[in-house]
Amino acid sequence: MAWELHSYIINPDDEKVFMKHVFYGETKDECLQVKQEHLASCEYFRAAEEDGRTDDKWEEASSLPEV
Repeated sequence: MAWELHSYIINPDDEKVFMKHVFYGETKDECLQVKQEHLASCEYFRAAEEDGRTDDKWEEASSLPEV
């Protein structure tokens, strides 16, 4: 079963979503690994995560997207 991890960045002023990242994987662990790799390279996302301004939702996927 493939998975999508939807990670939303929340605006602290009005608590509305203003950005979403989606991480894909064959397993939840794979999605989390991709998220960690992105956090290491994306200062903005990392700051939002550290400040508790993100909200994650899991979604099962029938397949992973093709590139």
